[in-house]
Amino acid sequence: MAQGRITRVEVFEIGSLDQALARFEELRPPMPRLARAGADPLLIPPNAATRLLDRMYQIYQRGARSSDDVSALREIVTDDFCFDDRMRRSLVVGGVDEWLRALEFLLNEAGAQVEARRIATAGDLLALDQCCWREAPGESRFEIENYRLTEVDGAGKLRALVCFSPEDRGAAFAEAQKRFLAGEAAGCAALSLMNATFSLWHDRDWEELRARIAEDGAICDHRRLGLGQLDRDEWIDSWLVGVELAPDVRVESPRILAWNEQGSVRLNRVYGTRDGGEFENVFLGVDVWDAARMWRFEFFEVEDAERALARFEELCATRSTRRGRS
Repeated sequence: MAQGRITRVEVFEIGSLDQALARFEELRPPMPRLARAGADPLLIPPNAATRLLDRMYQIYQRGARSSDDVSALREIVTDDFCFDDRMRRSLVVGGVDEWLRALEFLLNEAGAQVEARRIATAGDLLALDQCCWREAPGESRFEIENYRLTEVDGAGKLRALVCFSPEDRGAAFAEAQKRFLAGEAAGCAALSLMNATFSLWHDRDWEELRARIAEDGAICDHRRLGLGQLDRDEWIDSWLVGVELAPDVRVESPRILAWNEQGSVRLNRVYGTRDGGEFENVFLGVDVWDAARMWRFEFFEVEDAERALARFEELCATRSTRRGRS
């Protein structure tokens, strides 16, 4: 399948199961992988969106005052570019002219400088930065913080800039996943299912979550201080305890290390407040789906990226054989 549509069907005799399975392995495309041996999963790797952002920030540092800078910014946007400022004191939607007017105010009229910290990517075309716009050092008339989601097209041109208020971090991550699933990952059922699972978790819809996990689903926590092997009900119970201890707890995925039609390997960050203080728990999660239900979910320490990726390949192969023999 590609983009959710069937591209090839081959028929074999009933007694040719081994030949059919071998042919399936031959036809199956290589697994998209965004991590390599020795890579630090906590580092957000460059992609097409971050490379364009780096060029934009170079222009911002010059103040975008010259006609050449303005022309350069106009040249990097697509014809359907959208500037969507969802900050609560802005709420501006427009095209390249509205974006350039906002930059003119920040960079030239207000004399602001921007400091940006990359906090997430989604595939190759999306990047999320945490930005702070403030006056030059020594000045303190204003400071503006926001989250900026950048989307580029397949040619690396700027397709959208979406701005969020500091308190809307969850909305920024949700928008990134929405655009990822509508674009580069369109038609990938496993990614859509995992995204829906995150939404159910945030809504605390435990019964629907229980229904999303296969009856024979297994959860295995490989972390040093992990929960070990759990079944579906034990996992739901652990969530209930966690939410009782930290009612505001949330989860986000700063990057996806690998994904295919069967599941994904993600860097996950669980965070919130407990006993009056902030906490966070960062780990790698491997999810594999069987039809519309989660079949396996496994936890790994962040430094065990290669082990998590190898386990993902193993689980995907097991699931393919399992379905082929069912």
